[in-house]
Amino acid sequence: MKTSTFAGILACLVTPVLLAQVVLSPTPGRIVGHPQLALKTGQPNTVEGRELNTPQDVAVDAERDILYVADTGNNRVMAWRNASTVSGAAYADLIIGQRDRFSSLSLGPGSDLSTGLTSPTAVALDREGNLYVIDAGNNRILRFPQPFEQTSELKQPDLVLGQPNFNSRTANNGGVSERSLAFLISNSLYRSDLVFDQQGNLYVSDAGNNRVLRYPAAELRSGNNNAAADLVLGQVLFNTRDAQANGTTGGVDNRVAAKDRMRAPSGMALDDDGRLYVTDGVMPSTSNPQTRVLVFEPPFVNGKVASAVMGVPVPAQGQSFVNQYNFFGAEGVFLIGNTPFVLDTNGSRLLRYPTYANWTPGVSPGAVAVMGQSMNTPGPLFPNGGSATASPTSFANPVRAAVAGGSVYLVDSGNNRILVFPNLAQGNSPATRVIGQYEFQYRAPNLLDEHGMNYPTGVAVDRRSDPPRLYVADRNNHRVLGYADARRLQPNAPADLVLGQANFLSAIPNFPSGNADLPTETGLVLPSAVAVDNDGNLWVADTGNGRVLRFPRPFDRVGQQQRPDIVIGQAEFNLKIQDATRSTMSAPVGLAFTNEGHLLVSDAQHNRVLYFDKNQLTNGAAAQKVFGQGDFFSSASGDERNRMNSPRHIAVDIDDRLYVADSGNNRVLLFDRVPASPEANVDSAVSLENTTTTTRLRAPVGVAVYRDTGEIWVTDANNRLFRYASFLQLLTNPNAFAETSLAAVGPISASFDTFGNLLVGEGTNRVAIYYQASKLVNGANFGRARANDVGPGQRVVPGMIASLFRLGQPFTSQTVSFDSLPNPVPLPRVLADTQVLLNNEPVPLYFVSPEQINFLVPMNAPESGEVQVQVVRQSTGQVLAVGCTAQFVSNRHSCAGPLQADVASPGLFTRDASGAGQIAALNEDGKTINSSENPISRGQVIQVFGTGQGRVPNAPPDGEVAQGEIRTTGEIQVLVGTRFVDPADIQYSGLAPSLIGVWQINVRIPEWVAPSDAVDFVVLYRSRLSNLQNGTVLKTTIAVRQ
Repeated sequence: MKTSTFAGILACLVTPVLLAQVVLSPTPGRIVGHPQLALKTGQPNTVEGRELNTPQDVAVDAERDILYVADTGNNRVMAWRNASTVSGAAYADLIIGQRDRFSSLSLGPGSDLSTGLTSPTAVALDREGNLYVIDAGNNRILRFPQPFEQTSELKQPDLVLGQPNFNSRTANNGGVSERSLAFLISNSLYRSDLVFDQQGNLYVSDAGNNRVLRYPAAELRSGNNNAAADLVLGQVLFNTRDAQANGTTGGVDNRVAAKDRMRAPSGMALDDDGRLYVTDGVMPSTSNPQTRVLVFEPPFVNGKVASAVMGVPVPAQGQSFVNQYNFFGAEGVFLIGNTPFVLDTNGSRLLRYPTYANWTPGVSPGAVAVMGQSMNTPGPLFPNGGSATASPTSFANPVRAAVAGGSVYLVDSGNNRILVFPNLAQGNSPATRVIGQYEFQYRAPNLLDEHGMNYPTGVAVDRRSDPPRLYVADRNNHRVLGYADARRLQPNAPADLVLGQANFLSAIPNFPSGNADLPTETGLVLPSAVAVDNDGNLWVADTGNGRVLRFPRPFDRVGQQQRPDIVIGQAEFNLKIQDATRSTMSAPVGLAFTNEGHLLVSDAQHNRVLYFDKNQLTNGAAAQKVFGQGDFFSSASGDERNRMNSPRHIAVDIDDRLYVADSGNNRVLLFDRVPASPEANVDSAVSLENTTTTTRLRAPVGVAVYRDTGEIWVTDANNRLFRYASFLQLLTNPNAFAETSLAAVGPISASFDTFGNLLVGEGTNRVAIYYQASKLVNGANFGRARANDVGPGQRVVPGMIASLFRLGQPFTSQTVSFDSLPNPVPLPRVLADTQVLLNNEPVPLYFVSPEQINFLVPMNAPESGEVQVQVVRQSTGQVLAVGCTAQFVSNRHSCAGPLQADVASPGLFTRDASGAGQIAALNEDGKTINSSENPISRGQVIQVFGTGQGRVPNAPPDGEVAQGEIRTTGEIQVLVGTRFVDPADIQYSGLAPSLIGVWQINVRIPEWVAPSDAVDFVVLYRSRLSNLQNGTVLKTTIAVRQ
């Protein structure tokens, strides 16, 4: 075999492509607010495997010291090995129902994990340590055999109840019967419970069917799916589901009169004598949340009447406080020995009662102790006793508890935590441990810290600062987050400062008071927007307080309590007057500045936008103009050109035109040159309100304008980002449809940074950044791998030489090739201060220029799934572009989707770098370049050079020169002329010796090939052709003589 360094290969990699427009990547290049770039959760704050979100149940395996928690809001069950000692925000040792600790999406039948969970509401353990889970969102019970003994990473169930198999999820599948269950009906999720008796029989509160079922222990065996219950309580028959009516029967409270029927039973417990306690939803009236607990004595029979009722006050007994007897919405019950405890969920309290033997027959017992509230409080009862913070003795909607090892593990659902108490039968005492929160005082869903968010409704970049600062209105956490350098944002990046709170761990409305109705100087309530003025001051739309605050240059005060120095919309910091006037607001939602620094504020409740002169921005300033109303004192909505209906975010372009997301009217209004507008009754110049089904705006919320091009981006309630042409283009075609849309997930707000990248606040509780796109292609044929690929573009494969072409701003101002360096080998990872990152790892570079970058895909790159390629300026961390599969339609480029990995994508280098025509090849002497002037003779071996062969065993380190023969392993066929050559004529397929990353194929030209200057030459490797370019079959040729 003959080889050559073939210097012409490098020349074949450079082809100029000049483009004028800016194209954004179809998927985010980076995000902040989540631990990972891939969207794995839509839940608030940080999800990483040590937090809880509205937990509903707890179970303890005392023998094995394992704690299980139904983390309902995150669609999973969390498990810790050290139940007796675990505390704080400790990472779970096991997660059931999700693929990893970052995921919390609903799973189950119809998803990619049929045995995953959706809203698990109860957990229980049998004597062998098998875990039973009510997978409420899928209307089933799953059994996971001894989860910690399973060796597979993904824990699998071996039994399903309520469904015939693991792929069905219909409530009452097959009709109401002894085999059916209903936990989710018409999008209403019911709390239910599981409990085992001493014989191993399983009791289930089948809340959607208004009954309790018992499954005999003998039926609970592996593979016995859809087993039948042998007992029903709350109904006489298995095939009925009638709910006991609320109110009275014959003047008697149904909580007393109806002891054989139930209404959405939830919590259950068994005492040492086998009595069954069931919390039941029957109420004295539909407006009265009081409920009851039914007590059934053994032996049980179908439809048995309860022996006693808890929670019903007895008239004329002279009780001083009815709270001793009533429940405000009890959902849980547990026992320590025979001492019953009731979790009065809606009353946010725990009640202790005397043992059953000490009850007066026919009379509901009174509680002897209460925890979480005062016994003497007649109501209403507030979570945490009305405090904005939690404590070791307070509750917010407690629902379940388990007793093990002398401790009580209590599910404090509304505080998103588990509290551990010593034996409460001996008297009340504070919790000694908290699980799921850093400390006792914290209560946010999941972990609240500097990494996560809860509904980011406003995003702004300080384009004048160096580095550019990013601010995010973290609405439901009542705070604003600040990031020191917007260029270096990464998943899980921490914020550098917080406004509206004392630290990153609290989410108190109107800090420090915690009272949402009493504004404070330092606190916020549901902030919706942020904007930065020309001096770097931050302005915040403090929506819940009806005001706008100015915080002077926050990054000059890092580490200090951030305090505003100006309030607009109220006369002073501690007032809240929401009337429509020049100087008061009701619900400011959007902020924008004109080029001179005049402030515009959308007041959603009063259906208007107010304009404030920059020279009059002092406390309580009066507005000079109003848009959307005829005066400053009106607030009615309207759909005329000069009226609005719930305006949300706003934007201003480089010519001071105002853009308003007129949400209630399903349109965006454009007003021309607002500083010159009249005081009121201003007509909009253009209204964006598409009428076609596919592009019709639905409740638009966010609007942003790119200053360099004037293009308009709008977020709407259909999970879309629409791009419209500039204002001047719309004037000539006011009914123009959106030119482009990006599929986003719950987009709320949008804003551009200095570099033309689009930042979007998402309802998935993250900020997603859509960077300018670049087109990635095979570096040899500039094409794609397979004719049936969805959309044009190139598959990314290990070991491939790839080229990126800009679709927006130039990559760099320099042109540098690796061979110009003093030490060119191994290939550098940085050229001209430019890196290419593949899945966040730098790759070897051949060539960098303003228009094009050539790089080598690492041999360990993925062979399937999505991959991300980013161009980054190393010195600043700025993302310059993101690779995508690009297409050219209607005279403009767009991105069809993210890049996809593959096992191979063969391409052959050609002389003119077009991907077609004469192939870059050497004749048999290894020196002469094949061409019409130098054709190869039949019977001789031609050396052809390409790329895209995929992973090659024993390849040198990425960027190093190949030494000796390193052969490919995939099946290869070569077509020469009109047919494929004999496999014996393919003498070599592998890495080209003495070259870096080049694929060499040596083929003997058969005698049957007809001589020509353009003989077809095509490679078929691993079922992929070398001559496909963006849907077109290329003609790639060699020259052959007689």
